[in-house]
Amino acid sequence: GARALGLSGIVEKETFRNLFRGLSPDGQLALVHNARSPKRRAGFDLTWSPPKSVSTAWSQAPHPVRVQIEAALNAAVGEGIRYLESIGVVSRRGKDGVIRERAQLLFAAFPHSTSRALDPQLHVHTILLNVAVRPDGSTGTVEPRELFRHQHTADALFRVELAAQLEQRLGLRVIRVGKAFEIL
Repeated sequence: GARALGLSGIVEKETFRNLFRGLSPDGQLALVHNARSPKRRAGFDLTWSPPKSVSTAWSQAPHPVRVQIEAALNAAVGEGIRYLESIGVVSRRGKDGVIRERAQLLFAAFPHSTSRALDPQLHVHTILLNVAVRPDGSTGTVEPRELFRHQHTADALFRVELAAQLEQRLGLRVIRVGKAFEIL
């Protein structure tokens, strides 16, 4: 969806603010029916968090290893997002939103390295903006039902990809712990 709106790279504050309000990146056009409304759902926060052992290793590692762990995390987040983009999330249009069309999604990613308690906790907030691009280039809001239905699968794919990336990039060994993993 970002490409369809002419966006790529680092998120600009004003561009993000405009999209969050349902406006075009430059703030000139309303992209959704309820743009600027205080009752509008601006987006959805999808947070991707590796196991604690990954965050701890990252916090103690030399800079080159930190960079590789961050690259592995980013690749895994990308895999989770690609899956969510593939499931057929729709945008509604028409009276009462009865027409549903598959739509391209628009994400902004914000990496973090600490928890609220300020201990090491790598995680990435990906904000799914409530603006979607339909096949004809028009825009509308996101119907999140399919997104919620597939969130656990996306998270599982994220974890599997992260484990594989850590093994491949750094030669780390991982062991399964419940539905997640830890590094040895």
